[in-house]
Amino acid sequence: KLRATETRLRETLQKTLSGAVSLFMDLLILSNPVAYSRASRLKHYVKLMLPHLDRPGAWQFELAAMFSQVGCLSIPPDILQDIYAGRSVEDSDRVLFDLHPQAGCELVGRIPNLESVAAIIARQEDDPCSCSEHEKGESETVALGACVLRTILAYDRLVTSGQDREMALGQLKAITGEYVSEVVAALEKGLQTDEWS
Repeated sequence: KLRATETRLRETLQKTLSGAVSLFMDLLILSNPVAYSRASRLKHYVKLMLPHLDRPGAWQFELAAMFSQVGCLSIPPDILQDIYAGRSVEDSDRVLFDLHPQAGCELVGRIPNLESVAAIIARQEDDPCSCSEHEKGESETVALGACVLRTILAYDRLVTSGQDREMALGQLKAITGEYVSEVVAALEKGLQTDEWS
């Protein structure tokens, strides 16, 4: 009886987590299709990279990519479009956008067992030097996940601004010290197998 109860509880928790993920994505697609579109692309890139990273806990990178734009729920889609395209926006809109990783972290952090995913989301725009070294007390998974998210965000910005894949990857490789070579290499290998163009 105990084993059956434990199995039912585990299944209920899994359904609850899946439901929370679906709810966030439904809210994002309804309120801000621009942010949802970006989150979908980011998730796709991470999915391509995962076989080439081969790290325990890497499943959290995919969830972090999916949730990375949840903090943009309160930002009007036209402003997001301008920011993603690299156009100038009002200072107040830029400040609101700059706060979206922390807002996303706070939202996702409310879901049990997604604390690491929330921490990755919070660090998605970190300075490059923190990608290779994790902070005291922080797991390697969070540090690498933040680096993965930061790298694919940069790649997505380059591609959506009109660069082709090779040019965008070349630019990521050329900026010494900005991105971890293992992560860029995983992205490059994943894109070679990509049929979602």
